[in-house]
Amino acid sequence: MSDPRTVFTSDYTKVMCYDQPGQGNACHHYQIETSNGAHLTSVFSMNFSFLSFFKYFQYELQLLQLLKLLQVFFSMNFSFFSFLNFQNGPIQEHGVNGCQNEDLISIVIDRLQGFQSGKFACEENATALTKLEEALTTLQSRTNKRKARGVEGKNII
Repeated sequence: MSDPRTVFTSDYTKVMCYDQPGQGNACHHYQIETSNGAHLTSVFSMNFSFLSFFKYFQYELQLLQLLKLLQVFFSMNFSFFSFLNFQNGPIQEHGVNGCQNEDLISIVIDRLQGFQSGKFACEENATALTKLEEALTTLQSRTNKRKARGVEGKNII
Protein backbone atom coordinates (compact mmCIF):
# COMPACT_ATOMS: atom_id res chain seq x y z
CA MET A 1 0.00 0.00 0.00
CA SER A 2 1.26 3.46 -0.83
CA ASP A 3 1.19 6.44 1.47
CA PRO A 4 -2.25 8.04 1.34
CA ARG A 5 -2.67 11.35 -0.44
CA THR A 6 -5.35 13.94 0.15
CA VAL A 7 -7.67 14.38 -2.84
CA PHE A 8 -10.14 16.86 -1.35
CA THR A 9 -10.75 18.59 1.96
CA SER A 10 -13.80 20.50 3.17
CA ASP A 11 -14.59 21.90 6.60
CA TYR A 12 -16.05 18.55 7.62
CA THR A 13 -14.65 15.76 5.45
CA LYS A 14 -11.42 14.72 3.78
CA VAL A 15 -11.06 12.35 0.80
CA MET A 16 -7.92 10.21 0.87
CA CYS A 17 -6.53 8.02 -1.91
CA TYR A 18 -4.81 4.84 -0.71
CA ASP A 19 -3.34 3.37 -3.88
CA GLN A 20 -1.27 4.20 -6.92
CA PRO A 21 -2.77 4.43 -10.40
CA GLY A 22 -3.66 1.01 -11.73
CA GLN A 23 -5.83 -0.05 -14.67
CA GLY A 24 -6.40 2.91 -16.97
CA ASN A 25 -3.90 5.01 -14.95
CA ALA A 26 -6.60 5.81 -12.34
CA CYS A 27 -6.66 5.05 -8.62
CA HIS A 28 -9.19 2.64 -7.13
CA HIS A 29 -9.11 2.87 -3.31
CA TYR A 30 -10.44 5.97 -1.58
CA GLN A 31 -11.58 6.76 1.92
CA ILE A 32 -13.77 9.61 3.12
CA GLU A 33 -13.06 10.65 6.71
CA THR A 34 -13.67 13.61 8.97
CA SER A 35 -11.26 16.47 8.32
CA ASN A 36 -11.26 17.98 11.80
CA GLY A 37 -10.39 14.84 13.75
CA ALA A 38 -13.94 14.49 15.05
CA HIS A 39 -15.37 11.01 15.28
CA LEU A 40 -18.10 10.04 12.89
CA THR A 41 -21.49 9.72 14.53
CA SER A 42 -23.64 6.63 14.07
CA VAL A 43 -20.53 4.57 13.39
CA PHE A 44 -22.27 1.24 14.01
CA SER A 45 -25.54 1.89 12.21
CA MET A 46 -27.45 -0.80 10.36
CA ASN A 47 -26.40 0.57 6.98
CA PHE A 48 -22.81 -0.51 7.59
CA SER A 49 -21.38 2.98 8.11
CA PHE A 50 -18.89 1.35 10.48
CA LEU A 51 -16.68 0.69 7.45
CA SER A 52 -15.72 4.35 7.42
CA PHE A 53 -14.38 3.80 10.94
CA PHE A 54 -11.47 1.69 9.71
CA LYS A 55 -8.27 3.54 8.84
CA TYR A 56 -7.24 1.60 5.75
CA PHE A 57 -9.25 0.02 3.00
CA GLN A 58 -7.72 -3.44 3.53
CA TYR A 59 -9.91 -3.81 6.62
CA GLU A 60 -12.94 -3.21 4.43
CA LEU A 61 -11.69 -5.89 2.05
CA GLN A 62 -11.17 -8.32 4.95
CA LEU A 63 -14.66 -7.58 6.23
CA LEU A 64 -16.12 -8.20 2.81
CA GLN A 65 -14.33 -11.56 2.67
CA LEU A 66 -15.85 -12.40 6.06
CA LEU A 67 -19.30 -11.40 4.83
CA LYS A 68 -18.87 -13.65 1.80
CA LEU A 69 -18.03 -16.55 4.14
CA LEU A 70 -21.15 -15.78 6.18
CA GLN A 71 -23.13 -15.75 2.97
CA VAL A 72 -21.94 -19.26 2.14
CA PHE A 73 -22.55 -20.68 5.62
CA PHE A 74 -25.87 -18.99 6.31
CA SER A 75 -27.17 -18.51 2.75
CA MET A 76 -27.24 -14.77 3.37
CA ASN A 77 -27.41 -12.37 0.45
CA PHE A 78 -24.48 -9.94 0.58
CA SER A 79 -24.11 -8.83 -3.03
CA PHE A 80 -22.33 -5.55 -2.35
CA PHE A 81 -18.70 -4.53 -2.54
CA SER A 82 -18.79 -0.90 -1.43
CA PHE A 83 -20.69 1.02 1.20
CA LEU A 84 -21.71 4.66 1.11
CA ASN A 85 -23.29 6.79 3.79
CA PHE A 86 -24.34 10.31 2.95
CA GLN A 87 -24.70 13.03 5.55
CA ASN A 88 -28.10 12.74 7.19
CA GLY A 89 -29.16 16.08 8.63
CA PRO A 90 -27.28 19.32 9.21
CA ILE A 91 -23.78 18.75 10.59
CA GLN A 92 -24.10 21.31 13.39
CA GLU A 93 -27.26 19.55 14.55
CA HIS A 94 -26.34 15.89 13.91
CA GLY A 95 -22.54 15.80 13.67
CA VAL A 96 -20.65 14.32 10.75
CA ASN A 97 -22.40 11.03 9.95
CA GLY A 98 -21.68 10.55 6.27
CA CYS A 99 -20.00 11.84 3.15
CA GLN A 100 -20.87 14.95 1.20
CA ASN A 101 -21.68 15.23 -2.51
CA GLU A 102 -18.39 17.10 -2.95
CA ASP A 103 -16.46 14.09 -1.62
CA LEU A 104 -17.75 11.78 -4.33
CA ILE A 105 -17.35 14.35 -7.08
CA SER A 106 -13.72 14.84 -6.01
CA ILE A 107 -13.09 11.08 -6.28
CA VAL A 108 -14.47 10.97 -9.83
CA ILE A 109 -12.42 14.06 -10.73
CA ASP A 110 -9.29 12.38 -9.40
CA ARG A 111 -9.98 9.22 -11.42
CA LEU A 112 -10.69 11.13 -14.64
CA GLN A 113 -7.48 13.10 -14.18
CA GLY A 114 -5.73 9.75 -13.97
CA PHE A 115 -7.37 8.53 -17.16
CA GLN A 116 -6.52 11.79 -18.91
CA SER A 117 -2.85 11.47 -17.92
CA GLY A 118 -2.57 8.05 -19.56
CA LYS A 119 -3.44 6.26 -22.76
CA PHE A 120 -7.20 6.57 -22.13
CA ALA A 121 -7.30 10.33 -22.55
CA CYS A 122 -10.20 11.40 -24.74
CA GLU A 123 -12.53 14.30 -25.49
CA GLU A 124 -15.42 12.76 -23.55
CA ASN A 125 -13.33 12.36 -20.38
CA ALA A 126 -12.10 15.94 -20.76
CA THR A 127 -15.68 17.21 -21.05
CA ALA A 128 -16.84 15.15 -18.07
CA LEU A 129 -13.85 16.38 -16.05
CA THR A 130 -14.67 20.02 -16.86
CA LYS A 131 -18.32 19.57 -15.90
CA LEU A 132 -17.43 17.83 -12.63
CA GLU A 133 -14.96 20.58 -11.75
CA GLU A 134 -17.71 23.12 -12.47
CA ALA A 135 -20.11 21.17 -10.26
CA LEU A 136 -17.59 21.05 -7.41
CA THR A 137 -16.90 24.78 -7.71
CA THR A 138 -20.65 25.52 -7.74
CA LEU A 139 -21.29 23.44 -4.61
CA GLN A 140 -18.33 25.08 -2.84
CA SER A 141 -19.71 28.50 -3.80
CA ARG A 142 -23.06 27.53 -2.27
CA THR A 143 -21.31 26.47 0.93
CA ASN A 144 -19.35 29.74 1.07
CA LYS A 145 -22.55 31.76 0.65
CA ARG A 146 -24.24 29.78 3.44
CA LYS A 147 -21.21 30.38 5.69
CA ALA A 148 -21.36 34.11 4.97
CA ARG A 149 -25.05 34.12 5.98
CA GLY A 150 -24.30 32.11 9.12
CA VAL A 151 -26.57 29.19 8.14
CA GLU A 152 -24.03 26.58 7.00
CA GLY A 153 -24.52 23.28 8.81
CA LYS A 154 -27.97 24.30 10.03
CA ASN A 155 -31.44 23.33 8.87
CA ILE A 156 -32.12 26.88 7.67
CA ILE A 157 -32.62 28.09 4.10
